[in-house]
Amino acid sequence: MRKRIITTIIGLSALLLAGCSIREYKEETSFPDMQSEEATGTFEEPEPENVDEQQEDTEPENGDKQQETLTSDKESGEEAEQKEKEQNREDTNMDEDAGDTTGAILIDASDIGLTDVDGSGQTYTFTYGGEVFTAVYSTPENWKIYDSYRINSEHDLLIICQALIDEHPIHGKDMVSYRTAEDMVYEWQIHNIAYAFLDDDDPLKADSRDVDLDPKDQGLTIEEIYKSRTDRDFDMGSILEGY
Repeated sequence: MRKRIITTIIGLSALLLAGCSIREYKEETSFPDMQSEEATGTFEEPEPENVDEQQEDTEPENGDKQQETLTSDKESGEEAEQKEKEQNREDTNMDEDAGDTTGAILIDASDIGLTDVDGSGQTYTFTYGGEVFTAVYSTPENWKIYDSYRINSEHDLLIICQALIDEHPIHGKDMVSYRTAEDMVYEWQIHNIAYAFLDDDDPLKADSRDVDLDPKDQGLTIEEIYKSRTDRDFDMGSILEGY
């Protein structure tokens, strides 16, 4: 946003400078004969026919200068607009490089085709990357997504989670508020990290393959989830020794 403001200021400054320089030039060059005669004190009033001729000669010149001013202002404005467009493209690329849409393939929830398989409001399927995934809603308030580790794009996870809670909302840990797509994505990503780094014989490895989104796990860190599932402390150092 700051870069866009600076670009706009530069464009406006170019317009002002272009207008000022042309006005100064007009003042210095208009009616040179009259200025020189005033300086020597020998000014003679021109005959009427000469004045008419001078006005006829001057008007096209002034018209040309005004046209030059308009053209310069237009070019400066177009240059500023072009710079702003280029800056907008750079800002968009920076957002993408930051990872907001890295690996994303979804535009909105319609892309996954979330479907209630049997009309019971419990077993759903959705399509992602050409694969069919199963999401089961059970009471009390739990969404279980099978093979959830296969989806990693944060942008796409947000769309999927929002589609799920639009179908069946999930309460937060306080059982008053409701979980948001953002905090559900956080929990989903923790499961993905655990599945990627844990050894196959780790007790949490199999549990991390699928994600359960319910009220009690809202906001838990990976250490807290690991402790609650295995009754052991999470040691990232020992986990990373093999990498």
